[in-house]
Order: sequence, then C-alpha cells, then structure tokens
Amino acid sequence: MKSGVNSWFTFCNNQGRDDGLGKAVVAGVAAGRCSRVSRESYDQLALAMSRAEVEAVLGRADSCSGSLGIATCIWGDDTHIKVGFTADRVMLFTHKEL
Repeated sequence: MKSGVNSWFTFCNNQGRDDGLGKAVVAGVAAGRCSRVSRESYDQLALAMSRAEVEAVLGRADSCSGSLGIATCIWGDDTHIKVGFTADRVMLFTHKEL
C-alpha cells in the first residue's frame, strides 16, 4: 500500500477518536471526503484476494447477494465498486463513475 493511501485510510479510520480529530473525521465523512469508494481503493483490489482482504480496503459492503459459494457485493450507490467472489476469493471486480 502506498504511504499516501495508507495515511488516508488511517485518517478515515479514526472516526471513533475523542481527541477532536475524530470529530473532524466524522465531519469529513459527512462531506464525502473519506469515502472508501475511490479510484485509490479500487486500484488496490486484485484477483484472488480474500473477502477479508477486500473488506480491509473497502470496509463492510453496502449490499451482498449470492448462494452456493458465489457472491456479489457492492460498495456505494451511483458511484460504486462491485466485487464478485467465488469461495470467498475475488473472481472479478468493476466500478462505476470512479
């Protein structure tokens, strides 16, 4: 992970802090500045990543559906990242309007 991207994720993941920074982050999230649905996040995805690795990059999916070991998960709404999993491994991933 690139250091700039790593510090961006660290900043966005500090939402629960009580030192004032957490409040600034929450305000940033509300303004859309810390969305994990970004070109930077998308560029970190790779075929055969585990679902846990994808969630470490993107956070919890907004929606998932599937059965029999095949699932499709979506992060975001109009602008989104969609990942297809087979046996909890990435088989394909796409994006819209990143």
